[in-house]
Amino acid sequence: MEQKSIIEQILEETKSHVTDSIKNLGLEFNPFPRSGIADSNTPDEIMESLSPIHQETLSAIIGFVKDSLFNKNPKEIDPYLSLIIRGDYGTGKTQTLFYIRWLLKSFKGQNNVNPYVVYIDNPGTKLSELIGSIINEIGQENFKRYLWDVFLSQLKKNESLLEQLKSIAKKTTPSLFPQETSNLTISEYVSYKIFVDDLYKGSDAKKKREIQDALKVAIVKSFEEIAPNTSVALYFYDLVADNIGINKTWDLLTTGALKDIDKREFYILKAIVETVKGLGYTDFIILADEFEEITAGRLQKTEVDNYLRNLRTLIDKEKNWCAVFAMTGKALAMIEQFSPPLAGRIKGRIIDLKPLNAETAKILITNYLNLARNNSDSIYPFEDSAISTLLEVGYTEGSPRLLLKYCYLLIQRAKDEIQGDSVINTEFVKRFVKPIDK
Repeated sequence: MEQKSIIEQILEETKSHVTDSIKNLGLEFNPFPRSGIADSNTPDEIMESLSPIHQETLSAIIGFVKDSLFNKNPKEIDPYLSLIIRGDYGTGKTQTLFYIRWLLKSFKGQNNVNPYVVYIDNPGTKLSELIGSIINEIGQENFKRYLWDVFLSQLKKNESLLEQLKSIAKKTTPSLFPQETSNLTISEYVSYKIFVDDLYKGSDAKKKREIQDALKVAIVKSFEEIAPNTSVALYFYDLVADNIGINKTWDLLTTGALKDIDKREFYILKAIVETVKGLGYTDFIILADEFEEITAGRLQKTEVDNYLRNLRTLIDKEKNWCAVFAMTGKALAMIEQFSPPLAGRIKGRIIDLKPLNAETAKILITNYLNLARNNSDSIYPFEDSAISTLLEVGYTEGSPRLLLKYCYLLIQRAKDEIQGDSVINTEFVKRFVKPIDK
């Protein structure tokens, strides 16, 4: 008899009987993440089931959510609030941020609260990149609509400006079929294109350039009301006025590559906050992951100084937002060294993520197992000895990320190996999980 090929063997082992084998483990599917890393697309019902395993962590999160959304002084003009999630690599900082995001969003529509939550997976190498990531989450059309509404509100306050623009447009070169601008109301000018097309009617190329120049001056002046800086106001104008193809200004803005923006990020964040509130949201909260990248050695000391100094200025000038920063303890210590004033502004509340012990590891494993079975306190098909082994030096050493990754592997192997009432024990762990060399 010919030996089966590897392909045939794999196909046979992945047929429907494998489903039956995992049911023998008391599970509908393997609930552990393959990589051990939190998934940003995790459904709400699953995220709710994966609450923090340490009660002090959960209590601190609840306190931050209550204070950022509800416990507000109506006369307060400084609602800024920050929280730091501190922990080593693999201790669950990202998962904690995702849980906070889920919890914040869960209050939408309750007690007149509607928070807008932005998760940023990397702070970038300069503050303008972080701001670019935030504005990218807002979306080009939303941001353009907000900027255009700023100009329209200026027209409503100053109707003589509208008449001035129309008078320029009416001074057209005589033609066989002269056309004047229509009598559209301000509210009907829903975009730059509609407005400029209305002004262009009956104009030749020279006149159109004259109209466009006058309109640009008016729009830039209105944007200087929200961003008292000509460079930023001009970027906003370019964003609003470019309606053809890919908007290069938007690309530059979202990548943090705009010139003349350094130390002026405050103006953009202010526009972002106003955009969000104009869309009906009541609160703006930033969740910034992997903040240790700022101090990880990729940047020169002067670049780190600039980033942190600009962030401090940003917090001081625009406080109508809240933030959660996830970073290692080493990163926070370096921020304290580089910029004590910034550290003082962001570290009022700190959640320390601790390595797993036998008790918390069981809670974590049970929470995941319950995703694929009826709720139970049992850790079956795992045995206590397996968890003890996984927590040893050379295996996970208490890292939630590694524990979940190994649990996924062990369930995969157990589908094929375990029969009857057998369990995943120390011997089984050592067969399939090789310790990491020190």
